[in-house]
Amino acid sequence: MGVTGAGWRVGGALLWGLAAALLLSGCLSVASGPSVEFREVLLQGEGDDKILLIDISGPIVNQPLLVPSVGVLPGMTARIRQELELAFDDPDIRGILLRINSPGGTLTDSDVIYHSLMEFKRSKKVKIVASMGDIAASGGVYV
Repeated sequence: MGVTGAGWRVGGALLWGLAAALLLSGCLSVASGPSVEFREVLLQGEGDDKILLIDISGPIVNQPLLVPSVGVLPGMTARIRQELELAFDDPDIRGILLRINSPGGTLTDSDVIYHSLMEFKRSKKVKIVASMGDIAASGGVYV
């Protein structure tokens, strides 16, 4: 009793489909960037001085992000500019900590973020420190 040609084709198609599904499952990820909602957290000590933490994780693009059961979040460039605008009115902010984990992104968005940060730094006379995570390439380094 042998396997017919049709049986081999069906079995082969199933194996290829399974292999493709396994390979692609490792390539899928869900990005859920931080929202623009601010919260103040006392980590240690006392005092009014604050450090603004800006998260730059993922590709640097200004494409809005659709998060199921949350809604549409602004793109990274718009979010960072909103965070800087809201923080500008806070007299207690003494510096900015950039948390960067990005493969880079578009030149325009990286440039807009960079110039927004430099304007904030110049106007508020604060220092900016960057902490680079697993990857900081291209636009992630430029920012």
